[in-house]
Amino acid sequence: MDGGENLLEAMLEAAEEMGTRLTLRLADFEHYGSTLRDKTHHLILRLTAKDIKELLAGKKWPPTLRDQTPDLVEIELNHEAIARMDEVKHLFSESTILCAVLSIKKEDIDSELRPTTAFEKLLTSLFSSPFDVLCLTSDYDREKGYYLTTDAVPAVHRFLVEQKLRHRFSILASGGIRSAADAQKTIQRGANGIKIDWAEISQGNGAPVSL
Repeated sequence: MDGGENLLEAMLEAAEEMGTRLTLRLADFEHYGSTLRDKTHHLILRLTAKDIKELLAGKKWPPTLRDQTPDLVEIELNHEAIARMDEVKHLFSESTILCAVLSIKKEDIDSELRPTTAFEKLLTSLFSSPFDVLCLTSDYDREKGYYLTTDAVPAVHRFLVEQKLRHRFSILASGGIRSAADAQKTIQRGANGIKIDWAEISQGNGAPVSL
């Protein structure tokens, strides 16, 4: 994360006081290992598809994570990561909660706020996966004038309800959530939890805070 160790320590303290978590990437655990030691219960590990590929190929965990990984791990999915999920789950303990990070694109949700065929197929492929949480994230869409997560949350919520599988996943929303009002509206649309992106607050490149 940008901002250095002082900012990291301040955000860790804030997460602890608020009873929430700070999301960090694998590179952050490698760089700030001594600061993060014994703090894993306040952290979410975010892994990219490249991280997963390297770990499956034998890359070692950073020292901070060798004895204890955070009990909540997010994985940014691509087709290869999905195809190797039986292998991926063995990278973690059985008690680890796995979260699938789905980056929402304009073509994923139709005008009636329903998943398109391709996105529906992706969601269906996760029904029998080891994931228990779906993190819906998106960039700002200039044409629509808002973050696509706004449409994705109710679309995914309704789809799971229709499939009688809403209980199967928790929905975590990320993207453009900056205030209590944003959080309340997102929960009303069907999310179980939200993430506040530090970049939204600092207008830099920071780490999301989960609530």
